[in-house]
Amino acid sequence: MKTILSSFGTSTRATIILYYASLVESRNGQPDTDSLLSKFASSPYIMSDKIPTSSRTSEKDKDELGKAASLFSGPVEVVSEDERFRWLESPVWNDEDNYLLFSDVKGPRNDDDDDIACGTLYKYDDISDTLTQLLKCSGIVGPPGEDANDDGLPNNIERMLEAGSNGLFWESEEDGVLLMQQHGWKRMVRLNVNDINEEDVSIDQDLVEVVANSYNGDLLNSPNDLVIGKDGYIYFTDPPFGLQYNDVDDPVNYAFDELVTQDVPAVYRIDGESNEIERIIEYPTAQDTGNPNGVARNDENGDLVVCITDFNNPRTHIYSLNDDGTFNNEPSTILYHDEYRIEGPNEDMVALVDGLTYDADMQVLFISSPGGISIYEAFDDYELLGFIRIDDLCANNVIGGGYLWMTCNQRLLRIPLATDSTRGDDVDMFDTNAASVSLFSTSMVLVLALPVLYMI
Repeated sequence: MKTILSSFGTSTRATIILYYASLVESRNGQPDTDSLLSKFASSPYIMSDKIPTSSRTSEKDKDELGKAASLFSGPVEVVSEDERFRWLESPVWNDEDNYLLFSDVKGPRNDDDDDIACGTLYKYDDISDTLTQLLKCSGIVGPPGEDANDDGLPNNIERMLEAGSNGLFWESEEDGVLLMQQHGWKRMVRLNVNDINEEDVSIDQDLVEVVANSYNGDLLNSPNDLVIGKDGYIYFTDPPFGLQYNDVDDPVNYAFDELVTQDVPAVYRIDGESNEIERIIEYPTAQDTGNPNGVARNDENGDLVVCITDFNNPRTHIYSLNDDGTFNNEPSTILYHDEYRIEGPNEDMVALVDGLTYDADMQVLFISSPGGISIYEAFDDYELLGFIRIDDLCANNVIGGGYLWMTCNQRLLRIPLATDSTRGDDVDMFDTNAASVSLFSTSMVLVLALPVLYMI
């Protein structure tokens, strides 16, 4: 086996990779699955500032991908680790034009860390392999909010750590109509990406429509993630994470003291026809009890799935739909993410559960959980299928263009999905042995990245 250091020059793909180029021993003309898994176990994907010196050879490590490996056809790729990235969130794929949008919720106005963190909306064009800043100050574009100061900016924006855009969701992918959560103005807005002036990365404020900014007459806390269900409702979470300030010792816990508009973190839904907003699930106000973050809708069975950010007890809540169209405040199922944690040089990072994707075609949940992506079947009892180890803080993910895209700290990652041709028509999608061969055919990749920061 030989190790090759390779640079990709100006490409936005990984600047440094360690590529294991070795042919795998075969038995009867077939790949040696045990050998492949052994290599994977001793050389996991690592997002860190150094190569680990200890080998990972336990049975647990070998089995981490498990049945889920049949979903993929290759290793994790670093698409971009642009030096302007601060904390990446909420990727959405446009299948019409083959591009990805994602938020940098901490992006500074002028790419200067001393400037206000009003956010950036990024665009990655998969065909041309180009990354562009599509919209600057994405968290405050549009008409000034109710708490505007004399400069027309959100009050206290100079103190805000995360005043950018966060959750994104296509209301009309074909027409370019995007729903976007804004921490800066504490609201959800609607805009058409075709109205963005790409030369000066701005949009006329009159072309941005406010969808939701208050409940019962009071401003929302900091709308985070959102999803549109087949029932026509827009579901979104409203925790206080956007209320973190840069001049306090513990920004996260301090944010809970800033719940001065809505008294509790909550999940809401908006009627797509009447635009009426309804609070459907409430959460305790203490940070150590967990708060809503990512949200998805399982349209096959009506379940509402909510990631719970609780560093001491990371988990995902599943709420069953009642016959009258309501949801109980208590979850019907809880997925505890206690099996995996970040390992290696970044092992002291918090146990973060953030965002998720429900893919209706595969009927699978991809949850950004401690250390990587936890994968669950979503057609029966939410069995854990496997785990993609990233060893970094991963905020969110999305399926599109033949890939699972992941926003992990200051990197945009992806992993190619298996198709019927790469998986084989006679291969069970969730067959463990066939899955191992599908993902680890003849090569492994180890990605090196810069040290990472603790962010939400």
